Amino acid sequence: MKTLYGVLSVIWLAGCSTLATEQNEKTVSLPDQWQVAASTAQQGELPSELWWQSFGSPELLSLLQQVQTQNWDIEAASARIRQAEAQAQSAGAALWPDVKLEFAASREGRLGGDASYAGGRYRTGARASYEVDLWGGVRAGSDAATSRLVQQQALWHATQLRVSTEAAKAWVDVLSVDERLRIAEQNQAVAQ
Repeated sequence: MKTLYGVLSVIWLAGCSTLATEQNEKTVSLPDQWQVAASTAQQGELPSELWWQSFGSPELLSLLQQVQTQNWDIEAASARIRQAEAQAQSAGAALWPDVKLEFAASREGRLGGDASYAGGRYRTGARASYEVDLWGGVRAGSDAATSRLVQQQALWHATQLRVSTEAAKAWVDVLSVDERLRIAEQNQAVAQ
């Protein structure tokens, strides 16, 4: 019986072994230079928040100021930033000891009559606790909350840029239609 167990354990261990396989290494040829010229902006650099000033139009400036102060998408993005800030603060608080102080008072007696017992009770208490971050879970939660805050801030900038560009595009479209209408009127006057 021992030999049977020995043979079975050898077979079982042999099943765990891996066979060396020959792997063909594939190479990828890269071009010597990029086909598209590199941008002058640095990687990760956000566009200027005041990019529309290059148009030099007070009408566009007024429109974009109104859009940025009265847009629900920007307000929602701002609310998400406030929420992420609160979550990051809450997650960071878990890194510190938790201390609670309690005080309670009560008074007892009978209503409307001789009180055989009347008195007050007072209770105080203090409690402290601390979770040792042995495996780094609390720190990782705090770092994740901070990363979500940074993400929401970037999304706020993206939302502001998107709303501004949509409003500017609409303004340019209106100018384009006005110009086409002016040209059509000139063509009509020449044709008469």
